Amino acid sequence: MNQQSNQQPNIPQESQQPQPSPQPEIPQRQGLSAWVIVLIIVGAIVILAGVSYGVYWFFTSQPTESLPTDQEGITPGQLPTGEIDGETADWQTHRNEEYGFEVRHPDTWIAESIDRGIRLTDVYNFNETFNVNVSPLGINIEKTNFGFIQEWFDNEFSDRIPELIPEYDEIAINSIRGIKFSDPISMGGCGEKHVLIKNSKVYSIERYGETCDYSNELFDQILSTFKFIEVDEAADWQTYKNEEYGFEIKHPRDWELSSYAINNPSNKGYEFYIKNKKDDNNIITLGMTEKYPNSPDPNLNAPLSDKKIDNLEAQRQIFTEGYCDVLSCTPPFIVIWVTYKDYIYTFDFSNTTKIEGVYNQILSTFKFID
Repeated sequence: MNQQSNQQPNIPQESQQPQPSPQPEIPQRQGLSAWVIVLIIVGAIVILAGVSYGVYWFFTSQPTESLPTDQEGITPGQLPTGEIDGETADWQTHRNEEYGFEVRHPDTWIAESIDRGIRLTDVYNFNETFNVNVSPLGINIEKTNFGFIQEWFDNEFSDRIPELIPEYDEIAINSIRGIKFSDPISMGGCGEKHVLIKNSKVYSIERYGETCDYSNELFDQILSTFKFIEVDEAADWQTYKNEEYGFEIKHPRDWELSSYAINNPSNKGYEFYIKNKKDDNNIITLGMTEKYPNSPDPNLNAPLSDKKIDNLEAQRQIFTEGYCDVLSCTPPFIVIWVTYKDYIYTFDFSNTTKIEGVYNQILSTFKFID
C-alpha cells in the first residue's frame, strides 16, 4: 500500500507536463471572476440602498410637510400647503389696524375685542379660544428682537421656582422670531402661548382648549393665517410746527413737548423736550444751536450715523457710560446731529444707545420746512 501511495504523487507530476497549455489557468480565472461578481453585486446593493434612502429622506423631510408640528415654528407663506390655503380661503378675516395684524377664522368662530387685542371663539365650543393680546414694551431694551423675547420671558417667570418655569421652543411668524411654550400653571399644561415682539410691542398669541386633545390642526391653520400689516402709527399723532427754526415733528398723544432757550452765550440756541408722560426715562431733546452740537463734549469728527435726519446724513456720538459733571451723572444716551442752513440740529435720545422703537418713529416724522 505504501508503494501505491508513493505512486499517486507521480500522477499529478505527469499531468502537469503540458504546462505551456492554458488548461491549468482556467480554474484560476473562473475563481477570480466569481469574486469580482460577488463584489459587484454587493456594491450594487449598497448603492441601490443608499439611493433609496436618499429618495425617502428627500420626500419625507420637506419643510411643507414637517413645519406644522415642527418645533422650529410656523411661518405663514411657507407653512400652509395648497390644501390648507384652499380650506382657509373662504374664512372670515379680522383686521386690526390699531395693533397692526390680521388673522382668519372659520365662519363658526366669532371675533370680539378684548383689552389690547382680540379673542376668537368657537360658537359650538366656547372653551376653545384663540387670543391675540398686545402690550407695550419699554424702548430702552438694547437687544435684538429675540433678545427682547428672552428678557420678556425671564421677567415673566422671575418669581417661579425652576421646576415651574416652562421650556420654550423658537418659532417664526412672518419672519419675526419668537417663542412658544405651554405654562403648566396658567394653561394647565394644555394651551400654547406664542410670543413675538414687533415695533416695540409684545404680541402674545394664545390658544386654549377644553381638554388637552383639542384640534391642533385647526389651531395651526388659524395661526398660519396670522400676519402683520403695515399701519401708519403716527397718523393720529400730534404735530408740532416751528416756523422760526424751520421744522415740524410728530409725537404720540401721550407725550408732551416743551421748549427752552439754551443758556449758553458761546453757543446760543433753543431746546425742545419731547417727553413720555407715562415714563420719565423716555425723553428726546431736540436742540438748535449756532456753533456746535447741543451735546456735552461733542466730537466734531464723529462717524456717520445709520439714521438720517430728514434724509440728510447725520453724525453720531454714543455715550455708553452717560456723562458726568461736578453734580451728577446721566444714564447712557446717543446723540446725532446735522447742519442745515444757519443751525446745527441735534437729537439727544435718553436712556439708550440705539435709536429704535418709538424713538425711531418720532425721528422719522421730523421734516425741515422753508
